[in-house]
Amino acid sequence: MKFHYYKCRPANHKFPIVAWLIMIFQGMAPWKKSSTSHRALGYRCPLGKMWIVDASGKYGVQKRLLVDFSKQYKIVEGDRFDLKVNPNNFYMWVNDHNGLKYDYLQVFGLLIKQLFGFITFNTLGKNYKALTCNELIVKFAIDFHLIDKNLVKDSDNWDLLMTDELIDTLKQRRL
Repeated sequence: MKFHYYKCRPANHKFPIVAWLIMIFQGMAPWKKSSTSHRALGYRCPLGKMWIVDASGKYGVQKRLLVDFSKQYKIVEGDRFDLKVNPNNFYMWVNDHNGLKYDYLQVFGLLIKQLFGFITFNTLGKNYKALTCNELIVKFAIDFHLIDKNLVKDSDNWDLLMTDELIDTLKQRRL
């Protein structure tokens, strides 16, 4: 099955302060058009329409058409890769995750970890009942046995750049 991995930034928000903070904590400069604060997974359904599954603070995990996604996010960079994933199982997985809440606790814990450094592991949001954009992609890789689940001891400590590395690994393996 063919997948698209998108690195994005807010499309029509004049002052996306949270996105800017995410970019800064990832070592990016928010004023550069190449800086990103969001990740999404894209796929084409059998009818040919392009769908996106992502998790955002406003809506949680959602499945939507690329055209609707593009109203909220500008795709800065995208990669396309093939994985041996049963399409029907993937569609069911997307439907099972659609509507899950956003993991604000993970974001808050990572912020505390970055700012104060007095915790080495983010102990907040320790479950998959709420997800951030990159945590959704990590969960996808684990659920479809694309990576060893022991590789990700705590997805609450994963950030955007680590998720980018995970996708690069999956592309190289051409599963």
